[in-house]
Amino acid sequence: MDRLMSKLKALCDESRIKILKLLACRELCACDFKENMDLTQPTISHHLSVLVESRLITSEKRGRWRFYKINYDEMNSFLEDLNRIINTRCNDIKFCPSDCDNNRHDFIDTDRKGE
Repeated sequence: MDRLMSKLKALCDESRIKILKLLACRELCACDFKENMDLTQPTISHHLSVLVESRLITSEKRGRWRFYKINYDEMNSFLEDLNRIINTRCNDIKFCPSDCDNNRHDFIDTDRKGE
């Protein structure tokens, strides 16, 4: 659960989503983000650091430059974790004794196929 929470926290910022969109196109040098984002270098470094710590992206130092790319293995694992959560069937949910004045609707998910 800690891994999942780390990734969710990393993704809850618009600038980090923009970084991922840029990296979806190709690997980028740290200096490339400054050209594509209206942020200061320290702010960009902070966002990159959060994404690296969450393992959603990786970084590699080459000479005096640092290059970043999406960690597709970790991203796929994250998406699988989310998929497991939303596809969980809970038969042991407790309901309030009042039954919400009989206003509860039976939930039938017609979007799920093959179950």
